Amino acid sequence: MARSRPLDAEKAYVYILHRGRLLVFRERAHRDSGVQVPGGTLDPGETPETGARREVAEETGRDDLIIDGYVGNHIWTYQWRHVSGRYRRHFFFGRFADTAPETWEHWEMTPSDGGDPFTMRFYWVPFLNARPRLAHGYGRELTTLRQKLAPEPASMEDIA
Repeated sequence: MARSRPLDAEKAYVYILHRGRLLVFRERAHRDSGVQVPGGTLDPGETPETGARREVAEETGRDDLIIDGYVGNHIWTYQWRHVSGRYRRHFFFGRFADTAPETWEHWEMTPSDGGDPFTMRFYWVPFLNARPRLAHGYGRELTTLRQKLAPEPASMEDIA
């Protein structure tokens, strides 16, 4: 029986929502990295939710994240540029407590690959009525999130 490769890291990401839109970003210096959502590698002993909060604060410059729930997780085998690995990726959804601007930039000072700091440009894309194109499998849990957010179907008693 074949054994699967061990995990290189645990990661946590947050689908941050506002008025039917999803917060995404692009790395200024690495345009080929695609459209992403905030999150990253958990520190040793850190829970996925704690890591998600820390990563969002580091990446967005905001510490007012409210996590509304857990979406799910999956194993992701990754190879891109000089980075490769096998990760368990946890996804949460939430919102900022205070109003967020339409777009802003923030520096990632502690990249998980140990590289130099880089600038990220954050902006909102339609989510509820559109299918945002996210890079590197970041959109894999969006269908599950839409199902969680969908209103419960009416019962037959409500229809009659």
